[in-house]
Amino acid sequence: MKRTILLVALIIICALIMCSCDFFSSESQQNEITTVTDADSTTADETDTTVETTVEATVETTAEVTVETTVETTVETTVETTVEATIETTEETISEFTTETTAETTETTTEITDETADESEAETTHEVIAYGKSTISGNMLYVYELFETHVLADVPSEDIVFDETLNVTVSEFSYATSIFLSDHPECFWWLGAGTYISHQGSIKSFSPEYLFEIEDIASKKDELDAVVEEIIKGVPKGSTFEKALYLHDKVANTVVYKLGQNDQTAYGALVKGEAVCNGYATSYQLLLMKLGIQAWTVNGYSRNIPHAWTVVWLDDETCVYTDVTWDDQDDLGVVLRHYFNMALDEMDDDHIVNKEFVLPECDHDNEGYYDVMNANINDTDGVEKVLDLFSEQEDGKRIANFYYKGGNFKAWFNRISEDLSKNLGTRSISYSLIGREITIIASNE
Repeated sequence: MKRTILLVALIIICALIMCSCDFFSSESQQNEITTVTDADSTTADETDTTVETTVEATVETTAEVTVETTVETTVETTVETTVEATIETTEETISEFTTETTAETTETTTEITDETADESEAETTHEVIAYGKSTISGNMLYVYELFETHVLADVPSEDIVFDETLNVTVSEFSYATSIFLSDHPECFWWLGAGTYISHQGSIKSFSPEYLFEIEDIASKKDELDAVVEEIIKGVPKGSTFEKALYLHDKVANTVVYKLGQNDQTAYGALVKGEAVCNGYATSYQLLLMKLGIQAWTVNGYSRNIPHAWTVVWLDDETCVYTDVTWDDQDDLGVVLRHYFNMALDEMDDDHIVNKEFVLPECDHDNEGYYDVMNANINDTDGVEKVLDLFSEQEDGKRIANFYYKGGNFKAWFNRISEDLSKNLGTRSISYSLIGREITIIASNE
């Protein structure tokens, strides 16, 4: 007997709706990271014919920031987060899956000067492949290839018919969907939602639910392509590292973290300028791939919050992890670089990837921003190392940026500040810090 099952294959999409930026706060005596808390409750009542699931949450985020540029700078951030969303599903002749997202937030724009690169550096590109596809086989690969044929078509299909003899299960369908979407950031018109019909646990057909009318998708592609091409024109010549850094900063400066209609997509991020973590990650991935740099978006959790971030291959043997969402601190008006090109063991400190994502085996080779810039400072480092980090500014100020790995920044700064001022020939030295990313400002004012 035929029966219809609610599409559970794409629970990841619902989870990503709650994806949230993290904010950093620091006291004058110590550095602290403010964790965004999430209120999430789920109840389920089951009978032989009906399944009802309710998830309630409410999102209200407020941030108060005070930055004083004196000998000591204090940044205070307050974050209150609740989440509200309701999803009701009933088993009927045909199961339908719908997601709706609404939120109110204050739009913030940030302007940061994009990094330039030394044109003398050799250019490095990697043959772009669908890495996720290489990690699956059997029925999951079959479903993935159906999506390639029908969803990625110039005119996406309204219905996809499955080979019933393969007995594709809901679990296999779900797994394949997650991997397909992570391989294809250009597929902004579909997030996995739709309706399927099954018989005795085997999926017979699937009708995708697209974010746009099918006849409008081509024009939306043109919109995204135009924005992407304009961004690509500004990418500096140089190494893969330099290109990736430029795009990291470009995405952070283009996108405001905000829930919205297309917030999970590269279209929402780059065309509309608003997105949440999956929109940040897939837009960064899309831009990298346009340059021939292999990239892959994975999702999972960070401090119990659903989240998405990007794997980037700098070459055949070196891959790194980047979380543009966390580096984009809109409320503080800065773009951080701490989560740019992290090693896996560094990312593992606060990121847990979902089990369907088989992470690549590759080296990191100290390719993080502060590694490459030789700008990691410990308590044992003195004036000489810090002096090398200062750059001249047009207004006469000199600024140094670095990552502090020591134990007591205030004590370290007090120890070197007088000698630092003498060596720079300036009258005042001040600093600001967000997390462990430090900016020292030297001026004659």
